[in-house]
Amino acid sequence: MSFFYIKVSLSFHWGYLIRKYTASKTRESYLVPPPTTLIGALAYGYAKLKNLPEEDTGYICYDCSTAERIRKQIISVNTKLLSRIILYADLTRIWWFRKRESIAKMDAVAIGKTYVGKLNTAKDMEVVYVFSNDIKEEEKRNLVKAAYSIIRIGGSHGLVSVIDVDYGTASKLVGENTVHTQFSTWGDIVSVQEEVPLLRELVVDYKRVGKMGDYSGAPYREHLYMYRVDRLEPVKVEVKLEGGALPIKIGDEVVVIERQ
Repeated sequence: MSFFYIKVSLSFHWGYLIRKYTASKTRESYLVPPPTTLIGALAYGYAKLKNLPEEDTGYICYDCSTAERIRKQIISVNTKLLSRIILYADLTRIWWFRKRESIAKMDAVAIGKTYVGKLNTAKDMEVVYVFSNDIKEEEKRNLVKAAYSIIRIGGSHGLVSVIDVDYGTASKLVGENTVHTQFSTWGDIVSVQEEVPLLRELVVDYKRVGKMGDYSGAPYREHLYMYRVDRLEPVKVEVKLEGGALPIKIGDEVVVIERQ
């Protein structure tokens, strides 16, 4: 079994703001861009390339994001951090108008942001998108072009520069029970073999969500990042493969994806 992959190396201009879906007024930010955000970043370039609208008009589903076209094709999204990430929140005054009482009200809420600090490398993050190798060659070329067109992660002010794009065929590793990796993966398909405090975040499971952009009642799942929260640094970690885990080789690196 083989896969088609695209690996995008990114440099952040300052960081990003990716709001968590909570009921609180406080607007927390994810420490690391979740898979749904990274799918949306690729979908932006794809839509511009193919002159598609922001909302789908019935090609896949009615009243859904054009990013749904990308989600339907993706097998896995994995992230490798290469820089320090720091969560910061500042108090921001917000205003709103209550029409029934005809009064304006004010409050102060914490707006979370994630700042990226350099660690002697031009790259801050690498993102691997894994697809079936059966997709058409023209579609592969379009996806690669879309990867070069990524300009932001999260909100419009989360600007990024694409440093490099690598793509090709990845094959699965056979007979491996443990592997060393720096790329993120689902926390329930591996077990960490070292006593290190790694970053874990609950994110929307993009494989089981109804459609992109509609996350009300969406299933959440733990995503494991190879990043030490005590030292604030990325690391390579040995993990044991549990049921559902499939290791694949991308260049000299190993990425653990979920078995289809």
